[in-house]
Amino acid sequence: MNPKTSKTWNRLDNAAKIFPPTSTRRDPKVFRFSCRLTEEVDPDLLQKALDGAIREFPGFCCILKRGAFWYYLEESPLRPKVCEETEPPCSTLYKNSKKLLFQVMYFRQHIVLEVYHALTDGTGAIQFLKEVVCRYLALRHPDTLGGNPPVSDYDASFTQKMNDSFDQYYNKKNKQRNPGDPPAFQLRGLKTPEGILTVIEGLCSSREVLSAAKACGVTATVLLTSVLLRAIGLDMRVADRKKPVVLTIPVNLRNYFDSQSARNFFSLIPAVMEFRDGVPPLDDIFPLVKEQFTSRLTKEYLQNRLDGLAGLEHNPISRIVPLPIKDLAMKAAYHISERSATAALSNVGIIRIPEPLMPYIEFFDVFTSTPKLQLCVCSCGDRMTLCFSSAFASPDVPRRFFRMLTEMGISMTIITNLSAEEETA
Repeated sequence: MNPKTSKTWNRLDNAAKIFPPTSTRRDPKVFRFSCRLTEEVDPDLLQKALDGAIREFPGFCCILKRGAFWYYLEESPLRPKVCEETEPPCSTLYKNSKKLLFQVMYFRQHIVLEVYHALTDGTGAIQFLKEVVCRYLALRHPDTLGGNPPVSDYDASFTQKMNDSFDQYYNKKNKQRNPGDPPAFQLRGLKTPEGILTVIEGLCSSREVLSAAKACGVTATVLLTSVLLRAIGLDMRVADRKKPVVLTIPVNLRNYFDSQSARNFFSLIPAVMEFRDGVPPLDDIFPLVKEQFTSRLTKEYLQNRLDGLAGLEHNPISRIVPLPIKDLAMKAAYHISERSATAALSNVGIIRIPEPLMPYIEFFDVFTSTPKLQLCVCSCGDRMTLCFSSAFASPDVPRRFFRMLTEMGISMTIITNLSAEEETA
């Protein structure tokens, strides 16, 4: 009888530990990237492309399991199968330990990747989707792309992809901590049924957004953050203005620490705006947001946050606390932290695809499950997508946001899953 083969396993990284105990049907901690092509997707070729891509990302073939003290990822013989998209976007992926934590789907011209956040972050996911898309287009157009088709530019080794960069850069000697955030204004309104997101997407020219930002003397992210803060401010009742609007901004730590990890490696910074004395014009908001970004997008600030969060994990007492008690503690901590955030804005940045493949791609987009409101931004070529996902049925904040951008001379095409009645409500 053959001895039982031991399976490879990995501890969850520091950022991932919060997701299993706080996943709900309202917020299953799933995010979604998709690539819209110029032609309908061939599912058989997509499966071949996925088979090739997963060989480059073997760490994605794992399941999430509960240990006595921590959750962990275990190697799985399961292999992903392409399927047509039939469920609502960002539906629950993690239900038990019998499924992979990602799914590749297709719908008409779209190649879709949905991922449970405990597996990876947006940077890791987009590297995987790029691999799938590059391989698919090489299979779909061998005549024009030749015998040596372009491939994704992500060439990290297996060890680099699987590296826990939080653990690598944790400095237990650092006792400095960033100031805490005050309780934030919370959006109110009729919510959608659990498991259903309101999705409103704006498509525009990257050049127009960058031109508008340059004219205002800020970066594109500062511009969009300022516009979103003001859009929320205009939606507040006067009685609500005693609390600030706080946007949480995910930051890719790979831009500050040497890492090519395909696992989670991100942090959060706040962008805060007070509206006690009314809603100021954008020109008055820009310098305030710019100053906050300048002071918080530093290696020191991000190191302090990394060490503060990782320190809890490395505490000798927390190591021996049973998982059910940890779950309760992490749920409580998560709900407390949620009081310090109004909404979120995530700028994934530029998605770079080999130039020979660009004629076959219309755009990429990204959005995420959320119990609140989140704006996700990405661009490829000259096409930028600004995608709101929300637990609220009302489109008032996104409508104000897009209206302000069009008033700045940015042409916008809007796509939404709302009915005509809801859009004009």
